[in-house]
Amino acid sequence: MLKQFILALSLSSLIGVTSIEAVQQLNLMKDAEISTLSPFVNSQKGYQISLPSAWDRKQNEGEGIDIFSVNLKTGQSVSVIVSDKIDIQNLNQFVDDSLKELKVSTEEFHLIDRGTAKLDGKDSEWILYTGALSQNRGKILQYLISSNQRLYILTFGSLEEDFDISRPIFDEIAQSFRFVDH
Repeated sequence: MLKQFILALSLSSLIGVTSIEAVQQLNLMKDAEISTLSPFVNSQKGYQISLPSAWDRKQNEGEGIDIFSVNLKTGQSVSVIVSDKIDIQNLNQFVDDSLKELKVSTEEFHLIDRGTAKLDGKDSEWILYTGALSQNRGKILQYLISSNQRLYILTFGSLEEDFDISRPIFDEIAQSFRFVDH
């Protein structure tokens, strides 16, 4: 179960990190497109997150994955994965185990940093890493948080060279994460 989940984690983290046109697309984005955040609520999975109103939104019913991006050509994406009925006693150990799997399943995996953060007042773990996808290298930031026997994984990704441009909006989106009653 853990390996199967980690593969989904690894795969989802690289969604959108596929295009060489990313630099050009990001340079064309208007500040207004990312300055106005609007809430997205998934009451079935018990969370809310605020996103730039111009971003595309795709919900994969039944799979527990919501994907958000500016444009698939930009290489910039955000996804939320929710896995039900997972009782994680030690989130730090879960992340350690997940990193072992990511090292095996992600080509050219390199862990840059990891740490803890509060999301909606609850402890979360985050990891920042790079990995290869096709001809490009992606840089990925993931937050993992467990609540009510659910594991939530917020994944932010872009081409490695564009990550610093995207980071402020990724941070703002992460801080907007809220649990909602379901």
